[in-house]
This record gives sequence, structure tokens and C-alpha cells, in this order.
Amino acid sequence: MAGNCPRRVRLRAIVPVSLSARFTGRMTVLRKRRGVSSRICHELEPDVGLAATNRSRRSRRDRLDSMVDSARLPRCVEANVSGLAEQHWETLLDKIRQQSCTPFIGAGACAGVLPLGNGLTAQLRRSLRHSVPANADLARVAQYLAVERRDNSVPKAIVAKIIEAATPPAFVDDEPHAVLATLGAPIYLTTNYDDFMFRALVAKRPRAIREACRWTRSLLQEPSAFDKGLEPSPDNPVVFHLHGGVGLHGNRSMVLTEDDYLDYLVNISKDLANNPRTRRQRGMLPLKIRAAITNSTLLFVGYSLTDINFRVLLRGLVGALEPAHQVLNLAVQLAPEDQRAAASEIEDLKAYIKNYFDWTLRIQVHWSDARAFTRELKRRVEANAAA
Repeated sequence: MAGNCPRRVRLRAIVPVSLSARFTGRMTVLRKRRGVSSRICHELEPDVGLAATNRSRRSRRDRLDSMVDSARLPRCVEANVSGLAEQHWETLLDKIRQQSCTPFIGAGACAGVLPLGNGLTAQLRRSLRHSVPANADLARVAQYLAVERRDNSVPKAIVAKIIEAATPPAFVDDEPHAVLATLGAPIYLTTNYDDFMFRALVAKRPRAIREACRWTRSLLQEPSAFDKGLEPSPDNPVVFHLHGGVGLHGNRSMVLTEDDYLDYLVNISKDLANNPRTRRQRGMLPLKIRAAITNSTLLFVGYSLTDINFRVLLRGLVGALEPAHQVLNLAVQLAPEDQRAAASEIEDLKAYIKNYFDWTLRIQVHWSDARAFTRELKRRVEANAAA
């Protein structure tokens, strides 16, 4: 796809800039790439990069906006899971029992086993010959490396090697993937590159399979079980990698560099606009995956809602598919931490994040780490089954 872009647009796209800056000030790049949804551009522009709204004003709201962009998560948190409203627990358990809950797994589910974003970024930096700004995130460092080596596959190969070298967790007790595998969901969505969710499922349901989003034209030509009429079920579940995965299509499916994220958003926007109605019409997002996003309760586990990539995914994908307003969506979120902030400001930030996601996408935010939440989820599911 990139080779078909106007030269001026392509040159702007390869300049390594932060994702937050790109999605706030460079929406023209998206618009110039033909076919991108104007609605997605409109929705992304006012909501990303909150701290840049007015640098000359230092009001309380500006302080909260700055904290949203820079909030850091504690390395280890034993969170209190009692804060989730009891009616939300009841609804979640009902949805699980009805097989109408779709887990959405983020990097936090692998904490302590795989390096998270900062760890992967540090390891990629070692492969660079030139310096990169200290605040550069994973996508930006990967972009620098791809440009430096003139090969977009280089950073993907390095990240894949790091993940393949890691020892998978023991999928027992309250390990997040193990608990989620017991829910009997037909579809599991993830933006992780690893295959931990798949391994946890195969241990219980051997017919589980992995699929990746075919977000480029070349990937769209690759075979998919969905093209053959795959019907996900509790006995035949699917782990669908929205950002690709290690070992899937030779790592070409991985969304890693800044160019990847931009191309991904553009291509998915086109795909959503085409809206294939039969399996003969190949789609980057199969109809069964779209239905899971729109018609079931989404349970986000292991994400940071202040992560710009996750917010772009939510507004660009979940928002564009217009989920049913009556469906409860739940995000398990680590509480933000900022050494410079007073306790009252942290509480204001938590309130702001909860209100933001409830207002924009009707997502209920629950403050907990992945393991503490899945431990409580396991206890409640078992108690519910025994009742």
C-alpha cells in the first residue's frame, strides 16, 4: 500500500515522529491517503494529545491533561478489586454464562514474563547506530531502526526473537491467560504478539486456532480459516491478533513501526467502509470478529487506557463499528501513578479517565492489575457455577 501513496505523503510518513504528535497534528496524512474515513479522523483529532491544547495555561484541567499523557504505571500493584460495582460483576458473569463476553487481552497480562513496551524499546535501541530521543516509544524506535536498516522487517524480527526466547508462564491457578481460557468464549481478541492466550486455550480445548488481522493487500491474499466458513465456538475458539503475531504470516502481520500503525488505521478504515456481507468477500476484519466487537461485552484486561496506541484502536476500530449502547464493556486498568502529583490530582485523573471512556465508548473502568482481577474473576465464576 505504501508504494501507491503520493511521494509527498510517503516522505512525511517515514519521518520518525511520536504517535501522539502524528495523530494530533498530522491528520492530513491520513486524509491524503485515499479512502480513510473522515469520521475516524474527526474523532481522533480532538481526543488525542490532551496536554497540547494550550501550553500557556497552567489550569487544573491542563494539569490533568498532562498527567493523562505522562502517567506512569507502578511496576507491581496488588490492587483492590472490590471497587467494581456488584451489578457490573453480576452482568459480567451473566454474559460469560451466555457466551456473550469477548476477552480483549493486552500486554499487562504478560507482566513479569515478557518485557512490556519500555523493555522492548530498550532492547531495540541497542540495535541502532544513531541516538534516538530519550522519550521515544516502541513504535518510534522501531521506525528509526527500519529506516536506518532500510528494511521494515528488521525490528519485527528482533521483537519476535525476544518473544520466542521467553519462557511461557505456567497456565495454572490465577494466571491471567489460564483464567480467561476457562470462560468458554468463542473469540479472544488481542493486540499482543505472543501466543500465550492460544497456548492456554489449547491446553483445555485442542481445536483452538490463531488468526491475524490481514491489514495489508498482500496479507489479504493469505489463506484464512474464516474464508472457509469458520464458526468460532467454545469448543473451537479463535485467538484473533488485531496487531499481528509472532509466527503468523512470517511476522509480516505485526503492527510495530509508526508507518505500520498509520497504514493499519488507513487500511482498516477502508475495510470497515467496504463492509463485506458474505465470506466470499475477503475482509481484513472478518464478519465474525466485527460481530464480537459490536454485539458482545468486551472485557479489556492488561491495557493502559492512557496508552495512545490503545486509545487510537478504541476510537478508530471499536468506535467506528458502533457497539450496541446497551452492552456493558469493562476495562481493567492499573491506577495511574505520577510522583509529581498530589493524591487529589491522581483521584481527579482517575475520575476523568472513567468519565472519558464511559462518555465516549460506554466502557466502565475498573482499577486493578490483571492478575488481581483474574484471581477475583476465577473465584466468582467458580462460586457462580457451584450455586
